[in-house]
Amino acid sequence: MSPNEHKRAASFCDALLNEGMWGENAMPLEIDPERVWTLSDNGKQILMELPPLLLPGHDEPILVRMRFNAEIIDGFLERLMALRSMMLSAPP
Repeated sequence: MSPNEHKRAASFCDALLNEGMWGENAMPLEIDPERVWTLSDNGKQILMELPPLLLPGHDEPILVRMRFNAEIIDGFLERLMALRSMMLSAPP
């Protein structure tokens, strides 16, 4: 892990633990979608890998890797589109 990734992961975890997931001072996770979301070798699943997360009391970063089938991705997309619509219609 590069020093920059290490710093971002530590800051994100610090914000998460101190402010809560939805705290006003929580740092947004800056990610490269093309690096986080990839297609499996067999083309039947979407793979998600988050940047390494550093948690207090752990010497090694926590790796989060998940696999999703098309049905789950469809559900994600529907929910995200609904939330995006609410964001765009929210008053400033």
